[in-house]
Amino acid sequence: MKFFKRDWVIDKLSDVIIVIFSITIAFQLNSWKERSQQNKKTENILSQLKSDIQSDGDRIQQLIKGHEKKVKVMENYLQLLNDKKMTGQQFFEMHQVMNSTSSLTLKKTNYNVVLSTGDLYLIHDKDLMKDIIEYYNSEKESEFYEKNEIERLNEFNTMLFDEYLLGSNELPQKVIKTIGFKNVMLVFNYNLQLKIGEYKQLLNRNKKLLEKM
Repeated sequence: MKFFKRDWVIDKLSDVIIVIFSITIAFQLNSWKERSQQNKKTENILSQLKSDIQSDGDRIQQLIKGHEKKVKVMENYLQLLNDKKMTGQQFFEMHQVMNSTSSLTLKKTNYNVVLSTGDLYLIHDKDLMKDIIEYYNSEKESEFYEKNEIERLNEFNTMLFDEYLLGSNELPQKVIKTIGFKNVMLVFNYNLQLKIGEYKQLLNRNKKLLEKM
């Protein structure tokens, strides 16, 4: 009878051990599967963001080149204005250059989605996650100069309309004599240079971020 009880206890203990072992294995497999799915999801997030950031880099480089060319053109027009050699046609061309504004908009659709869903925080490298957030927030810094550019342009156009100069075949002498026009042009050009500097900083941040991803 004692042997029977002992065998029965051993059998029950064996059953319990098997159940515990099975549960442990199942839990570990499930955890491994969840980690695998999470890692795959994180890889997809980083892949999408990297593609967007690469596109941003191409766009920023185009803007830098375009703005640098614009600065040189504006400097030439300012020199003509200083020398009082600007013609009506050149004034019209300068006005077109000033109105050909372009701004930067980062590709943020994927970023906004993963930020709103909280999936951004699946990125294990917290320093990388922080750099990504700072990169997208840095767009606000360039918006300041873009806003200034539009304000100076609106000021310039308002002065033209107020003085009935827009569309004139010949450059009126009052444009040359009016210090306000020249000041607006100088501020406009200076703001362009600040804007280029901001774009270059953003491009540098863009390249460093891509190296980490």
